[in-house]
Amino acid sequence: MSFSVPSMNFWRPVTRVAGLSLVLILSCGSLTADLATGVSKKEKEKERRDKDDKKRPEPAYLPEARPVAMRFVAGQSVDIELSAASGTVRQVEFLIRQTPQYGTLSAIRPHVSDSSKAVVTYTHSSPQASLADNFTFACRVADSSWSAPATVTLVGQRMEPKIEVIENPSFGRIFAGEEKLSRVTVRNVGSSPLEKTLDWQEPWSGPATLSVPVGATQEFLVTFRPTKAGEYRQDMVIQPGITSSRVILYGDSALPFSVSPSRLHLDFKETTGERAAMISLVNARDVAVKAEVALPPGLQGPSVVELAPSSRVDVRLYLPENHVEKFSGKVAIKSGDSSTTVDIDAKPTPATMRVVSPTESEIDFGRVTGRYKPTREVVVENRGGESLVVEAKAITPFALEGAGGAVTIEPRQRRVFKVSFQTDRLGPQTGHVELLSGTGRILVPLKVEVEEAKASETVASAQSGSMQTPATTPKVQPAVSEVQPARVSAFPSAPVASSTPDTETPAEEDEVVLPKRTRMQSAMLALLATSGMPLPKGSINPYLDKVRGLGVNERDSSSITVSWEKPSVMPSGWTVELASMAYNQEYNSFVKIWTRYQNWKPAEVGDERIGIRLFALRPGEQYEMRVMGVDREGKFSKPSDPILTSTPDSWRVPAWAWRLMIVGALSLVGYVLFRMRRGDFLVEA
Repeated sequence: MSFSVPSMNFWRPVTRVAGLSLVLILSCGSLTADLATGVSKKEKEKERRDKDDKKRPEPAYLPEARPVAMRFVAGQSVDIELSAASGTVRQVEFLIRQTPQYGTLSAIRPHVSDSSKAVVTYTHSSPQASLADNFTFACRVADSSWSAPATVTLVGQRMEPKIEVIENPSFGRIFAGEEKLSRVTVRNVGSSPLEKTLDWQEPWSGPATLSVPVGATQEFLVTFRPTKAGEYRQDMVIQPGITSSRVILYGDSALPFSVSPSRLHLDFKETTGERAAMISLVNARDVAVKAEVALPPGLQGPSVVELAPSSRVDVRLYLPENHVEKFSGKVAIKSGDSSTTVDIDAKPTPATMRVVSPTESEIDFGRVTGRYKPTREVVVENRGGESLVVEAKAITPFALEGAGGAVTIEPRQRRVFKVSFQTDRLGPQTGHVELLSGTGRILVPLKVEVEEAKASETVASAQSGSMQTPATTPKVQPAVSEVQPARVSAFPSAPVASSTPDTETPAEEDEVVLPKRTRMQSAMLALLATSGMPLPKGSINPYLDKVRGLGVNERDSSSITVSWEKPSVMPSGWTVELASMAYNQEYNSFVKIWTRYQNWKPAEVGDERIGIRLFALRPGEQYEMRVMGVDREGKFSKPSDPILTSTPDSWRVPAWAWRLMIVGALSLVGYVLFRMRRGDFLVEA
């Protein structure tokens, strides 16, 4: 048996391994060569770019100029920084485009630390030049283009002082005629000294000029010397336009000796028959003083008044009862160096009727025969200061001799009325004389006892009867109820007769013949009848506001509430006047008279108006009223426009209600009678 050994190629795997190794070696070498070549290319590219950069020109930068606002002092210089936004560290170049109008610029200097800034100096031309100025500038980097111009705005201020008041003066209260000093302290916080001329007004005085250096504090004295009593205030501005330079001057002055009021009206007192009023003397000093009072003739009061320290004394001034005429005068009061006067006035006392004769309570004619007619006298006196209109009437069988009717009795004069009787009836008889006037009514009782005449007296009477005219029997007048005297004007019902005795003046001469009135007189009388007498000029205070917007708020049967607008200047008080019509003997016409009404009190009507309530009024009466303001001296404002209003009637059952009740009652009675006649109601016996 034979064995065959396979043939094996030993070199084939070796060849393959060697080839593979060679391929790997070649590949690695090529890669290494490529790597080395790539590095060298990058370096070469970088070098090439660097060369290109060096050859390429540098890019141009355009900076931006920034606007600037600057303040300066008039007439002086100021450094201004010019800045730009360049975006590079290179030095920025600046150029002035437009120069300022009211100043000059220096050469531009580079900034010490910033390349994007520069410095230029602006010099203002003069302190009087305008304080508003401007100029423009531009900038660039290297040789690039110039930027758009920017504006530098300049605002100046002048060198002025500024005064501040540190301490205001304080004077307090002093007496008029004296003086007091107080200190004012000021400081200058401005940029220049102050030179000021001070203008003083009374009662203040001080230095004529004031000089305050810059930063200094100055003091000066102010003198307060008042001549009248009252409060004084003045604001003096040292530097106009500076609020802190206002000096407040305030002082209060009082009179060491004062009298109030300065004008006095003596009111008539019906209880005493005098016209009196009070004045107040005030001593403000710390020592007792004496006041000498000089009274005009006719006025009564003390001549010397002693006043204790810091006291007040009320002095009563009056006119005696026998003084009835109108009065006016001045009272001079002196105490030390102080003196003053008070104007006194008084209206005439109201007309007052008084029977002087008979002194007994009645007139007794005694026992007389029917043919014998004795006369008696009734003497009437006017005790007042105004004219008195009296109308006398006699009751039958008594009669007044003369024309009768209304007569006028002048102040403090008398009038004689002769009374007789005429009757054929025997026996005692009575009557009276009735005296009527605007002040009241007086009855004088009369009585007589008539006896039968004897034969001898009858013959004598028959013989004398042919020579005598029988007396006319006056018409019987109705009686008038007794009233108390009141202050009202008279309203005569017959023509006014003369005040001479009836026995001396015929009846035809007693009548007053009125002259024809002109148009002016008629217009004046019409004005007096519609508006009344105007107020005297001396009694009006022109500084008081006229009462405006007077109107009625509420009213009832006994009261009326009125209100008006609140004035800008409030008076010390208010006066309410009601109108009435009265007969004026001088003009022989009716005129409107305004009388003060005292029955009122304040009422709440709101914050913007002033209200009062008038009470004690009569129901169903019409009232015309006006209101005036009153100051401390008793002077009035202009009267308000009068208003006309009325109080409603007091409540009562109306007439229609009474009629309805009567008709209802009669209907009920008729219905009952009808039913009774028909037999509907049975009444058992």
